[in-house]
Amino acid sequence: MISMEGQRILQWLYKNVKNGQPAVTIEEARANIDAMANINAISDDIKIEGIYADCVKCDLVTAPFSQADKYILFLHGGGYCMGSSRTSLKLISQIISVSNCNVISVDYRLAPENPFPSALDDAVTAYSWLLSQGVSSKNIIIIGESAGGGLAVSLMLHLRDNCISLPSGAVLLSPWTDLVETGDSFRTCAETDPYYNSKSYDRKTAKMYSCNEDLSNPLISPLYANLQNLPKILIHVGTNDVLFNDSTRIEECLKNAGVEVTLKIWHDMWHVWHVFGERLPEAKQAIDEIGVFIKENLNIY
Repeated sequence: MISMEGQRILQWLYKNVKNGQPAVTIEEARANIDAMANINAISDDIKIEGIYADCVKCDLVTAPFSQADKYILFLHGGGYCMGSSRTSLKLISQIISVSNCNVISVDYRLAPENPFPSALDDAVTAYSWLLSQGVSSKNIIIIGESAGGGLAVSLMLHLRDNCISLPSGAVLLSPWTDLVETGDSFRTCAETDPYYNSKSYDRKTAKMYSCNEDLSNPLISPLYANLQNLPKILIHVGTNDVLFNDSTRIEECLKNAGVEVTLKIWHDMWHVWHVFGERLPEAKQAIDEIGVFIKENLNIY
């Protein structure tokens, strides 16, 4: 059963997000997601430094206890059209606290100004730059939320197909893996997911990102890809998430491809509930589980 704090947050989301004034322009949609990002303050011991991974703008996020050679490459959400490397700083800071890693949060280019494959190109550049700095792929975990979750899979497919060493593992939080939107949950959870508003920009972003490309292109919608030979993957999704089936179906495809994958389903949780950090007990539990996965795969003790 959902916690009391979860019920309060859910009520706030329904009032201010789902039933609030929908975004009319992409600029308004971006402003809304930026405003949401400022709800939770981060702890004073977290250091944020703007850097460039070759030509790609990123944020290096660290703490005094971060191990020098352990890295997370973080890919934010926002439908490929919104958000930035600082959208989920609270979540990033909590992941650092449970993993003792450094984080490279990628500020990849956004559609419609920069459609596919711009985001993928930037993710590849950032990952390759990290390798060029002497960081072993065995010491890297990729984490992606929502669109960033789909992008994380696309990134690993590109690395595999171009003989670039793959990371030790990946964490996908409510990943958007099917931009064709064939999953039943896109309709069955339309009322239960507080982030979904039929009048918002959400349903337009797939076309903005894909531009003239087929939405079923495996590097746009990795659900349709050959997923063999990818590293260990942890997937988190809530039962009230419109992307619930994007997670369950990609898990099935990964298993069929022989990939070691763990799907954790959180009852009554919505899209990327993790971002509510310490305020939400279910988010704290989920983040702790992510920490265990990272430490096991990066041999952090």
